[in-house]
Amino acid sequence: PGKIYAFQVRARTAVGYGPYSGKMYFQTLMGGERSEMVQDRLPLIVGSALGGLAFLVIAAIAILAIIFKSKRRETPYTDRLQQYISARGKCS
Repeated sequence: PGKIYAFQVRARTAVGYGPYSGKMYFQTLMGGERSEMVQDRLPLIVGSALGGLAFLVIAAIAILAIIFKSKRRETPYTDRLQQYISARGKCS
């Protein structure tokens, strides 16, 4: 942890190796830095999870409302059947 590394790259072709690139320096994280990074991202992770959960709940409620509404929808035949049953009951 906490080490600095230098990298150089060069191409290899059928003719041979090309020149090295410029040096690129990278430093590995310290032991404590990793936990700080996780703690910094924790609100983002929790917020994203809660947002996704809220979306799923709203979608489920909308789907259930559509299904419930479609089952309760009366057709013209239902209305006529009710009138027919009422009319038969009055004649007896």
